[in-house]
Amino acid sequence: IPHNLGKAWFPCIDDFRDRALYDVYLTVANDKKAVSGGNLINVTNHGNNTSTWHWKTDFTLPTYLISATTGKYELITDSYAGEQGNIPITYYCRASDTARVAGTFINLKSIMQVYESHFGPYPFERIGYTGTPGGLGAMEHAANVSYPFSGWTGNTASEEWYTHELSHMWFGDKVTCASAEDMWLNEGWAVWCESLYREGIYGKQAYKDNMRAKLKDVLLSTHITDGGYYAVYGIPQTITYGSTVYEKGGQVTHTLRGYLGDSLFFGGVKAYLQQYAYNYASSGDLRDFLTAYSGIDMAPFFDAWVFAPGFPHFSIDSAVSVPSGNGYDVTVYVRQKLKGTTQYANANHLEISFMNTDWQTITDTIVFSGITGSKTFQVPFLPVEVIADPDEKISDATTDIAKTLKNTGEYDYQHTYCKVAVEQVTDSAFVRITHNWVAPDSLVVPQPGLRISDSRYWTVEGIFPADFKAKGIFTYSRAATLDKTLITNSQDSLVILYRPGAGHPWQ
Repeated sequence: IPHNLGKAWFPCIDDFRDRALYDVYLTVANDKKAVSGGNLINVTNHGNNTSTWHWKTDFTLPTYLISATTGKYELITDSYAGEQGNIPITYYCRASDTARVAGTFINLKSIMQVYESHFGPYPFERIGYTGTPGGLGAMEHAANVSYPFSGWTGNTASEEWYTHELSHMWFGDKVTCASAEDMWLNEGWAVWCESLYREGIYGKQAYKDNMRAKLKDVLLSTHITDGGYYAVYGIPQTITYGSTVYEKGGQVTHTLRGYLGDSLFFGGVKAYLQQYAYNYASSGDLRDFLTAYSGIDMAPFFDAWVFAPGFPHFSIDSAVSVPSGNGYDVTVYVRQKLKGTTQYANANHLEISFMNTDWQTITDTIVFSGITGSKTFQVPFLPVEVIADPDEKISDATTDIAKTLKNTGEYDYQHTYCKVAVEQVTDSAFVRITHNWVAPDSLVVPQPGLRISDSRYWTVEGIFPADFKAKGIFTYSRAATLDKTLITNSQDSLVILYRPGAGHPWQ
């Protein structure tokens, strides 16, 4: 602490803000290669079984992104047709890994297309991966990613790993966090890119599945791993590289995307990366830039998601439909609860979907602040189901998934601690399960010996055909963040409480 270690091997102003151009001269035995960032200018053989490798950067970098890597490497070269011309690709690897390069990086060029299309042209001289021993993981040295030998698998098993480091060329290397306390601007965005590349390569559902899995892990364990609920900004330097910065930071980035919508979000990101190119930016800089770019005051979002700990939780309390003209006026009442924070989020953008019996769906947005909100929507049909955040655009304290159930059998609702066992179905059923990571409403009339969960409840929604029969299988867990308060002695037992909706008593 502080985290930069450039000062360990060369004189420098060792912070995240100072940037410089570099000439790096590395002298090694002739049976080794020496690799750094930038371009290789020359290799000078001294005639004494040593050579000096001279690398030169064309772009300024902070100290922590300068690298020196030496070893008995083989070099494999390639190139990528980037938006601004051909970009060299270098793989410096062990001889035993040369046959694995093609399979390991089979999707690299497609991933580059995803990143360039969303973030702008690749910002450095070359795309470089250099093999390193394990122990410290990978490192996003500009144009010369240190990539552990264990990642050269010959298949796509480690694709997320090298993709994370590649995204740092934009988030961290081109634009660097202004301080250790802003590290989520580097690492949270790179974690989110682990899902974005999946969307580009494997489709939108792959993005959603990956984000949902990561959100479940954050809600379950990040506050335990890091020793408390923290805001992604201002994190203590002892956990700069902890789960809050990485994993929760990725969820905040995802939620920011949903808040602005893809057009404003990706347009704003490109413009932000250009505005602060080869410089540093703070969380406040990003907030103010996106406010100016989008015309939307981003202060409420940043106050709730960046500068405050924990998570909001959004739900629909009720919906009332009244005939109006050729359709219905549907008044939706929403509520906000809190997990790990005492600060309610304001200016929330919550999408609401309305479905009729034929599964016809329309979606609109309610903007509200504080504990409750309501809005009347004009809907062209009578909705039988009203769903909040149907496309999982908000990483609030919920994990949910919707499935179309056409056959009998057991369906796993991943990351919701629930399975649905269909016993009878002749027509398709639409079933959405939400695992809510906050306490349910309390019992209206306390019952002796009945202790209700203080940490979670489920919501079951859907369109159910008349002959549909199914069982829900709900998982009890003694995990520290789930059901540890429910069974306190050997005489305790478990029951499931049910109610049709908010406003009804538990039974």
